[in-house]
Amino acid sequence: MAAAAVALLALGASLMPSTDGRAAAVGVAVPQRPNVVVVMTDDQTVAQMKALPKTRRLLGEGGTSFSRYFATQPQCCPSRASYLTGQYPHNTGVRDNGGPNGGFSAFRDMEALPVWLDRAGYRTMFIGKYLNGYAKHKRYIPPGWDRWAGLADNQHMYDYDQNHDGKLVHYGSRERDYRTDVYTRKATRFIRDAAGDNRRFFLHVSAPPPHTEALDNCAKHNPRPAPRHLGAFSTEPLPEPPSYDEEDVSDKPQFIRDRPRIDQNVRDCITRRWRSALESLLSVDDMMQQIIANLRETGTLQNTLVIFVSDNGYFYGEHRFPTGKNQPYEEAIRIPLLIRGPGFPPGANVDQLAANIDLAPTILEATGAQAGLPIDGRPLQPLASDPTEGRDRDLLIEARELYFSVRTDSWLFSINQNDENQLYDLQADPYQLQSLHEDPDQDARKEELRQRIEKLKDCVGAQCR
Repeated sequence: MAAAAVALLALGASLMPSTDGRAAAVGVAVPQRPNVVVVMTDDQTVAQMKALPKTRRLLGEGGTSFSRYFATQPQCCPSRASYLTGQYPHNTGVRDNGGPNGGFSAFRDMEALPVWLDRAGYRTMFIGKYLNGYAKHKRYIPPGWDRWAGLADNQHMYDYDQNHDGKLVHYGSRERDYRTDVYTRKATRFIRDAAGDNRRFFLHVSAPPPHTEALDNCAKHNPRPAPRHLGAFSTEPLPEPPSYDEEDVSDKPQFIRDRPRIDQNVRDCITRRWRSALESLLSVDDMMQQIIANLRETGTLQNTLVIFVSDNGYFYGEHRFPTGKNQPYEEAIRIPLLIRGPGFPPGANVDQLAANIDLAPTILEATGAQAGLPIDGRPLQPLASDPTEGRDRDLLIEARELYFSVRTDSWLFSINQNDENQLYDLQADPYQLQSLHEDPDQDARKEELRQRIEKLKDCVGAQCR
């Protein structure tokens, strides 16, 4: 009987599925593929992580923080398309939030992360804002998603429609209709339901804050926080880094030199929006706490990759921009990223360059799923385990109709559509106050970085790495 038991165990080991679906060799331990949860905020800056203490504790202390993580185009739709494919905007074809080269209609969703994970046997669910322009096709469910709860009309925190697996559901103005809280309930219900299933799961929650609502931009509360958080940051001062209302912009492109200084009325408006943004993010902090709690209660936390990220940053007066984002400045391109789970050590900080094109390959690396198109990014697991990995990397920051930039470990060089240059030594000048593009001592560096842009701006797959 003992011999028979040993034989059965050996047979079981030989038939155990591996991470890529093939049978593992007899006696070889096979790692269990992790679940994946991604929570993405909308227009959140690194500085606004101050409103997320629970998230910092649960994912920062409990996982790995990436202090130099970037959007390869700091605009909602191109950034989200890059996350879903691991490709630069020039390869996704999504180069704007709308029009012929942007928005939902430009995205080729037949080959994207949810499709690859679905093929690998994952149970998938999407909750929240998808891609700009999706509302025109509000009953559509993109391929790869087993469950769907996509925002079907506007950016409001109340009075909005959701597509629930093909059925439109309206949410009103009750306190329980607050959009972040609705998404939290859906996310935790999916986790509980999936925990009893034999399939691994992939959950993406696109949280609404701190994106402004379709309201008066200077409204007292825009975006509106959850009622329980109203006034939590009512006295919070507006950050005024050296780049705020930049005094001398003679080194900047003409369209910035033409911008007016920020007067008191505009400053008051920015301050109200800053406070509202922080208050709205408190509901996301609650969401992250409940997601982690549900993963822990269902016994799935230890084998779940939990990713917290923003799609792009935002301006709050820096470089004379009272609002906006699609410019190659750190306030717009540098965004938060925290990852907890297998392959990401607790309490670690990664300061190598990373970008939104790296999230899909990171998830593929963890799950064993296979991409159906060339991947421009690289997995982040090696960076988390080896501080010397990836130190010589260049990142392309592109808004094809506006500019091309290259971000290196220490420099940013940018060329706009009018052939105006900007060159910043980010170690000596982290706030990008003085462009060195007219310094003759930098001519050789400028030419080298220009060549790097030329190599990257049409790169595909391994060429981009």
